[in-house]
Amino acid sequence: MDIEVNIKKQDLINFIRAVLYFIYPKVKDFYKPILIFIGFFYGVLVNKIRFENIEWRNLFLMLFMFDFLIYQARFQLNDIFELRDKKNIDPKKIFFNIGLTREKTIFISSIVIALRLILFLSVIFFVGKNIALNILLCVGLIIFFAVCYEIARAKKSIFPVFFFVCFGYPLRFLAGFLAAFENNFLNINFSFDLILVFIAYAFLGEFANILYWTTEALAQKAKNIELRKKHYEFLCNKANEKVFLDGKGKIFDIWNWNFILSIFFLSLAILLKSDFDILIFFLEICFWVFIISFVLASKKKLSLITPFLFCIWFLKICFLDWTVIFFCLNQAMFICVYYFLRFSSEFGKNNFITKKNRAGKSSQN
Repeated sequence: MDIEVNIKKQDLINFIRAVLYFIYPKVKDFYKPILIFIGFFYGVLVNKIRFENIEWRNLFLMLFMFDFLIYQARFQLNDIFELRDKKNIDPKKIFFNIGLTREKTIFISSIVIALRLILFLSVIFFVGKNIALNILLCVGLIIFFAVCYEIARAKKSIFPVFFFVCFGYPLRFLAGFLAAFENNFLNINFSFDLILVFIAYAFLGEFANILYWTTEALAQKAKNIELRKKHYEFLCNKANEKVFLDGKGKIFDIWNWNFILSIFFLSLAILLKSDFDILIFFLEICFWVFIISFVLASKKKLSLITPFLFCIWFLKICFLDWTVIFFCLNQAMFICVYYFLRFSSEFGKNNFITKKNRAGKSSQN
């Protein structure tokens, strides 16, 4: 009886997960739309918009059209390509657990993508005309980088894959930034410090994707699963598994230097905006000493380093204007993202799988 109840409960859970997949495929990326909010508030600061004059409607229109409709359609289209490739298909995908065949899943996904596009065009035509050009620019950039990424992946070109995957974060930031402006992007001044922020977010996106791919590749290797993706094989060979499992870092770990570069470009934006003030320059140097210690530390030692990082960060925001404080807040957020992604439950799960696999091999020997 209990077994039957558990089976029915699992079937219901699988069904709900499958429905959620067709509504919002990348549930695990729930935090990424926050970047649209961050870009929007930076646009408000740059445009010096008073709080009562903020166009919240534009922000939510951009969130709905850019993230929910277009970006999720892009992820579904990516899954369709994967489903057509029988070699790379994951039999544990949720739609298989509710009895959907490959052909049915492709058919339903195609309909959902078509509905998303129809809804997107309808919303632009009826309520989004004032920011239509800004949205179309962002969508055009999504399509361009998605096509480049898929071509690089199909050709199994490792570094082009790494390059094109990094644009997801800055594109979300750009979408939010443009939503703060009533006029179209042709009349917006893209300052040098704004470009530095875009570059910083590109390196953060690179860091996040490479770290995720590395942990996934190591987990597959531990379970003796063949690494079919060329960039997975490359990252698995590059990763020092012992250091990786112990939670320690190396300065030349590919994910670490991407994170370091993301913080560097934010620091450069802070120094430029503060006209290279001597006190701010000194605080940035101190901040960097602890940033390097931060990426090299194990999880246990991070609890000792992090308070010093945030003390220096707090001192910086006491001497700066709101625009530069925004850059400092981004530094704090980047540090939190780093900690979350490097020591997340999934990372821990992968470590456990690998260690368990190792222990099994040792006992056999």
